[in-house]
Parts: sequence; structure tokens; C-alpha cells
Amino acid sequence: MRREALILLFIVAFAGIVYFIITSSETKLQNSMPKSSDQLPTNIPVSPTTSVTGQPMTINTSKKYTATIRTNMGDIVIALKAKETPKTVNNFVGLARKKFL
Repeated sequence: MRREALILLFIVAFAGIVYFIITSSETKLQNSMPKSSDQLPTNIPVSPTTSVTGQPMTINTSKKYTATIRTNMGDIVIALKAKETPKTVNNFVGLARKKFL
């Protein structure tokens, strides 16, 4: 009977330690999450001729744009959809023209 009690006590203590570790790691994770005040400012002026990053709108949305990624296994060609996402394509093209790496 005494042996079963010791085993039960060991299991309860082990479960308590595991519970403590899990809850303390969740608390650390919650504390590392950005608060609403840590978010980017929303007062950045954006106009139809300026993208979110401040780059002037330089693309023509009626043209087709592609990006080619060269690898040692061959080229990968990506179609950029300027009509559907003009600001995103403008940012990508602007950074590519500046040779952003």
C-alpha cells in the first residue's frame, strides 16, 4: 500500500511540474506578443499616387509585370498582378529597380 502511495505522489508531483512549465511558457508567450499600442502608426498619409512605403506610383496597371528568380536549379518566373494589387506590385517593382536585396 505504501508503495502505491509513493507512486501516486510521484505522478501528482510530476504532473504539477509539467503544468507549471506549460503555464509559465504560455505567460512568456503572451507577454512577448505586441500590444495594440505597439502596432504601426495608422496616421501615415496615403494617396492614390503614393504607396504605403512612400514610393510614388510608377507602374502602369494595364501592363504585365513578371519577376524572374534565378536559381541553380533553373529560373522561376512569377506573374505580378498589377490590376488586382497595384500598390503591392508597385512596391515590388520599385524595390527591384533599386536592386533591393
